[in-house]
Amino acid sequence: MNDDQRPKGDDAPRPNPWLRGLDGLGEGPARLIVDEWRRFLGEHTGLTRQVCRTARRAMRAAAEETLKARDQHVAGLEARLATLEAEISRLRRGPTA
Repeated sequence: MNDDQRPKGDDAPRPNPWLRGLDGLGEGPARLIVDEWRRFLGEHTGLTRQVCRTARRAMRAAAEETLKARDQHVAGLEARLATLEAEISRLRRGPTA
């Protein structure tokens, strides 16, 4: 397929960094392999985007849960610190009669 026959605009495949630099191959077996890879990647781009979007949502949800757990842990540590500071203060005052 020469450049005149390649799809243009929205139908054109996006450049793939793995195939960068292979445009100067001319014709032949290497060119056919590159074209097949481009066709394959173009067909699976929508699915790849959907999978990536789902993965990003899952990672965001996991991050939010982790932050919530961290905040709860920090709140517990702060409460424990306040308790220990009160205990230290009480001990510094000495025994109460």
